[in-house]
Amino acid sequence: MKKVFLVLVMVMTCLVVNVKAMTESELKTKIANGFVIAGETIKPSEYQLQELERYLNKYDVSETDADFISGKIDEIINLAKEKNVKSFTDLSSDDKAKVVAIVSEISSKTSVKVTLTKNGVLTIYESDGKTPFTEIKDKDITKQTGTNNIIFIVASVISLCGICYVARKAIKENA
Repeated sequence: MKKVFLVLVMVMTCLVVNVKAMTESELKTKIANGFVIAGETIKPSEYQLQELERYLNKYDVSETDADFISGKIDEIINLAKEKNVKSFTDLSSDDKAKVVAIVSEISSKTSVKVTLTKNGVLTIYESDGKTPFTEIKDKDITKQTGTNNIIFIVASVISLCGICYVARKAIKENA
């Protein structure tokens, strides 16, 4: 009887598929390590990693959700590798639409509520799905840095006055 039980346990052990779910920390490590595309490792910025850490400290992401998100990240990376692009902004409009749809699927099938616009703004929401938690922009998007056009105009006027003064002085000396 003991031998039959032992054989049964051994057979069950061999037949059981070893399924390992991804934890939050494994998902974070996967993202932090970056991805190799066209021979270059693309990694998130320090700010993006801090935002990821802040989100994971505030909200729990189940192993099922982490597995799903990891799979969708792989889909996006495979698309980038296939198209040989290193930035969201380098994708064609059709490929951008595919990535936006993948991110939308993450939002609809997991507890992580997130949207991605076609211009590369990834918005992660609080648990209510309405209040923005953070916005992450593609690093290649040109953005307004808060400069004021008045400063440019004043600097131009001062430069023009300086040029006129130097030109007038040069004309007097040569006359």
